[in-house]
Amino acid sequence: MLGLGRARMEADRWIAIKSHFGIESFYCRPGIEGAHEKGGVEGQIGYLRRNQFVPVPAVASLAELNEMVEQWDRQDDARRIGARSKTVAECFALEQQLLMPLPEEPFETGRLFTPRVDRYGQIPSAPTATRCRSG
Repeated sequence: MLGLGRARMEADRWIAIKSHFGIESFYCRPGIEGAHEKGGVEGQIGYLRRNQFVPVPAVASLAELNEMVEQWDRQDDARRIGARSKTVAECFALEQQLLMPLPEEPFETGRLFTPRVDRYGQIPSAPTATRCRSG
């Protein structure tokens, strides 16, 4: 994303993700004017990092790490944020009813490039042709 303020120029891939999942973007104000707008989310990300990823977990596989994350999620469901009366799971149960269902077709995260090799056998850093792979 480029630019400051709430009106930003969005990257093509972000526009594709938004379109696929039905996301409506809303950007915080930069600087002092918007400092209060995103602290809660960033604070919770910091909480997760400090409590689960410091020190970095030693795992033998991605599957093992995913199981650890699932376990942390289950434990976190019982947590109360600050002095809130409801647990994380209770708050999510209320919010979940307002969420749209996920699309049936998965979003293709990969991109195919068709670079050209120059006469020196080098591939330029910017691809010469780009196309999105579908399903």
